[in-house]
Amino acid sequence: MDVVVLMKMVPDAAQKIEVDAASGQLKASTLNLIPFESDEHALEEALLIKERTGATVTVVTTDLPGGDVALWTALAKGATHALLVTRGRPYEPRSTGELARIYAKLLETIPHDLVLTGAQAPDDVEGELGALLAAQLGLPYISVAVAVRPDEGTHSAEVTTELGGGLRSVYESALPLVVGIQTSETPPRYAPFLQIRAAQRSKRTRSVAVEPVPFDPKVEVVALHKPVAGKGATMLEGSPEEVAGRLVEILAEKELVGG
Repeated sequence: MDVVVLMKMVPDAAQKIEVDAASGQLKASTLNLIPFESDEHALEEALLIKERTGATVTVVTTDLPGGDVALWTALAKGATHALLVTRGRPYEPRSTGELARIYAKLLETIPHDLVLTGAQAPDDVEGELGALLAAQLGLPYISVAVAVRPDEGTHSAEVTTELGGGLRSVYESALPLVVGIQTSETPPRYAPFLQIRAAQRSKRTRSVAVEPVPFDPKVEVVALHKPVAGKGATMLEGSPEEVAGRLVEILAEKELVGG
């Protein structure tokens, strides 16, 4: 059983975002990139499958800053192999469509029974990566998964997905299969720093060059800017009756209610 985990590097939400005043674009070289949370859950689900079945787990990410650290961390957690996809343009943002084509091209060269990726990301809110990748490979795709149970005997997998409101659905699909992971069955495990350093020194991360794949994005980011700060809120003070009366006056002044 060969499980491949595709991890996407995204800006750390805790950092301050810098925008170039001239171009209106993010200063990509200043971003602190980390794997998105759902990708961490995809890795954890793959490691659980490895523990149950003895599967091989290959973790893949791109050569954006921080990608090598993400792979060392995955190896420290128990991944079998780690591949860093390089294009020679580490600071250039990649569209989800282009990334799907790059990963599809790579997967044509490595064994894969299960391909796991995060169900969404800040730039991939509807889970486009998994869907576009499955379309490129001609494989079935199941998203918002919370458990994946492959069966080598029947070469199939049972996938549990979350529907919301406490409801779940269970699908069965033949392998190979692409799955978007929402959450893993157990919380992502912790990798001690010394084990990450050991993984770095082990030289187990392999770089794989993939030629750029043309992709015409349907949406163009023209410019970004920080929100303009307003004058702030007006705090109403007094008794409940006084506050209610003043609120009615304000709504009437704005012609939102009758005077």
